[in-house]
Amino acid sequence: YKAFSDAGAEIVNIGRPLDVGKKKARFFRSFSLARMVKKAGCNVLLSRAGMTNRLTGYAGMLNLVPTVAVLSGRVGKHVLRLNFFKQFAGSIGIAFRLGFPTRIVAVSLEAANNFSCRYPLFSKYTVAIQNGIDMPKSKSDYQPPNCSADDSFTICYAGSLEIDRKGLDILIDAMKKIIFEYRREKLLLILIGAGEDEQSLKDMIRVTNLNKYVTFAGEMDDPLPKIRTCDAFVLPSRREGFPNALLEAMSVGVCCIASDCDTGPREIITNGVDGLLVPVNDSAKLAETIDRVIRDSDLRERLGRGGMKTVYNNFSLSKMADSYFELLVSLI
Repeated sequence: YKAFSDAGAEIVNIGRPLDVGKKKARFFRSFSLARMVKKAGCNVLLSRAGMTNRLTGYAGMLNLVPTVAVLSGRVGKHVLRLNFFKQFAGSIGIAFRLGFPTRIVAVSLEAANNFSCRYPLFSKYTVAIQNGIDMPKSKSDYQPPNCSADDSFTICYAGSLEIDRKGLDILIDAMKKIIFEYRREKLLLILIGAGEDEQSLKDMIRVTNLNKYVTFAGEMDDPLPKIRTCDAFVLPSRREGFPNALLEAMSVGVCCIASDCDTGPREIITNGVDGLLVPVNDSAKLAETIDRVIRDSDLRERLGRGGMKTVYNNFSLSKMADSYFELLVSLI
């Protein structure tokens, strides 16, 4: 919360969480929030993700204040062609879950399109605002990563330690292939972050005899200095919204490899230009791609510099903030 305080925002508490350590709150907290909204004289409400959208939406309705709900996660494709009645029923259902927001923001272009196709009644109220990250003041502030001087190779992952969503089992299996099939002994994987599957990952690593090849770095306030020391960054996710960790790794010139999962990575990476995309759930292809960048240092450097250029030109924090500001002002 320090960043909010530093920016001049007031932080208030609308009650204890539903469970310790869980990002959930009881629905009746929307009434507590509604009282605070009225007291503060808010002109517009902005929320992001899950239960927060619902609480904020209903607090806005109680005060006749416009609300913006941000869909920060993946929005799946609409497969079936439904009739108008089913489309209407689905749209009403999602409206209840989101708290009847005035506008809906998806964090990727694909997610916005998918949401509009699934719920066509909301298509004209849905916009895409891609995530952005804090950037250096100029391109000259960028420096290439401090990679190892010998023939060792370090891979980095940063994010929540979730096996199913983040595909970390795929990464572990790829590591096993590279080490025991490709015979690359001087290989290290650094996992930055924490999550509910940390112990399961440790068990998986022990069973596959990878203990000496994997390091758990834990959560970090600023992981970028650690990421910059690595030769490659890998994001093997099965599902993503719009991954900031990938943007951050690209911004410091590290060669990045990501799964081509729905929404996110394919909007950031142009395959072979500023990073590499691999099929979802394909540990063999991931191992092959990692081995490729191990063997080709020129490719690593070219992709790293391409990634820096892409993030600098397209995904700055100021660009994202400007888009949100314009949207909020239009509602006021």
